[in-house]
Amino acid sequence: MNWRVFYNLLLTMAAKPVYGGQAVVQGVMMKGPNHYAVSVRTSKGIITKVTRHTSFTKKHWVLGLPFIRGIVTLVDMLIIGYKSIYYSADVAMEEEETDSSALSTWALVGTMLFSLAFAIFLFKFLPLGTATLIDKAIPLSTFVFNLVDGVVKAGIFLLYLYLVGRYKDMQELFRYHGAEHKSINCYEQGKPLTLPNIFAQSTVHKRCGTTFMFVVLFISLLVYLFIPKDLPFFLNLGLRLALLPVIAGISYELQRYSATHSNFFLNLLLAPGLALQSLTVLQPNAKQVKTGKAALEAVLSADS
Repeated sequence: MNWRVFYNLLLTMAAKPVYGGQAVVQGVMMKGPNHYAVSVRTSKGIITKVTRHTSFTKKHWVLGLPFIRGIVTLVDMLIIGYKSIYYSADVAMEEEETDSSALSTWALVGTMLFSLAFAIFLFKFLPLGTATLIDKAIPLSTFVFNLVDGVVKAGIFLLYLYLVGRYKDMQELFRYHGAEHKSINCYEQGKPLTLPNIFAQSTVHKRCGTTFMFVVLFISLLVYLFIPKDLPFFLNLGLRLALLPVIAGISYELQRYSATHSNFFLNLLLAPGLALQSLTVLQPNAKQVKTGKAALEAVLSADS
């Protein structure tokens, strides 16, 4: 069988391109199939930068296959996200451009590595360590051991979102997050991108990264239930890390499917994740909505 034919059959989905984005410093980033745009609000108005970008899933067809494309897309978005944040920070601070590309690259790589290490410590090392300590004090079954790991992980995640949301600067970022959601919702409903139409939209979106994190936590809980608790600590930790691409792939496909389908079980699964968006998505004002609108219009224009 021709593998490219098989690939095309697997990817028979809606023809309408999928757009998404994220909040950045004083602005919004929007990504389409072939470009991404970053719009930043300054004292002089909205500054928008459009960059051509080809996803890894398009460069190598095998990377676009279901359950593989999830982790590839996450890495792709992580890179774009960090680049967009660095650009928006430069614009927001009205810094003059200098020949510091090497410094910016190293700073970007360093930040990404630190963030990754911190996330592993916070959401993998600490939950497993807590379950291990409890198991030494009170012997647990494998099911309860992994359940404790999942509950601690979920608790850390909720506490993290709550504490982050207490900062004023983060609240501003979350309002731009709301502007991004409203703009995307307006586009996906096929309505003209006017301010009244965008304002009328919900700040909740099924493909939100916050909801995705909840899905990842839920799927990881199910997958980790099959890991024996009696493994040496670092072997157990390593196995959990090795399974992350599998978990991310399943979570991505599940969330992507739920964005265009609806049934009782899907709605029940996603309900907590959608509710969590109240911690990371706030109602935007007119300036923030205009910024999100500018980013989406820019990337739509570039892709067309």
